[in-house]
Amino acid sequence: MAGHSSDSTSPSDHLIRTTEMEAVVLDLRNKVKDLTAPESPELTAVNEAIDRLCKIIFYGAGVSGTGSWGSDPRAETLFDDADRQRSMFSTIFGIDGYGAAWTQFLTVTTSSSVMRLTYGTDTNIAAWLDTNGKDLAMVTLGSTEALDALGGKSVVEKAIGTPEMINAIGTKSPLELVFGDATRAATWSTSLRSLAEGVYGDARPNITHAPLIQRVASLEARLTAAGL
Repeated sequence: MAGHSSDSTSPSDHLIRTTEMEAVVLDLRNKVKDLTAPESPELTAVNEAIDRLCKIIFYGAGVSGTGSWGSDPRAETLFDDADRQRSMFSTIFGIDGYGAAWTQFLTVTTSSSVMRLTYGTDTNIAAWLDTNGKDLAMVTLGSTEALDALGGKSVVEKAIGTPEMINAIGTKSPLELVFGDATRAATWSTSLRSLAEGVYGDARPNITHAPLIQRVASLEARLTAAGL
């Protein structure tokens, strides 16, 4: 151990020096303690902020995140369960191999977005839906009763039928199938009020118990009976 000599002979001088030395040694010990064995920092606020961010992303800002999804807002099983593939990416873009293609199309190729593909570039559409409390399904179908009435089928299936029927249409549109071509459709729209008027005229006969096909068949039978 290194030696030390001093010219001071007064007991008071030694007492002062000893007190000062104790203070220096104590300060050095505290600094060494901080370097060699630091205490864990207080991260409660940081963890709460991270949890809050995860809850906002996963559940929405108004949900606590302790419901059916689970109590841990950062648990991988919430969205990234390997058996269910329920990551946020997969729920938005799908997991059938087209997810990457969709994101490339939306962000790289066209600088577009899901909202733009849904509403177009007219922001008034989205604003109108929000202001009037409507959604696209309600605007398309009218009510949840109509949605239930579809019985699990799409609107196209209900309107046209089976895939075979859709393929049979070929290049023709429903408008062409009804009127023949656009010119005839324009004629109908300017001269007649509706298809029913074009079929029945203004009389609008009651066909509840006698459909047109049955009426035609009855006339044919009467003509045949009369030898005509």
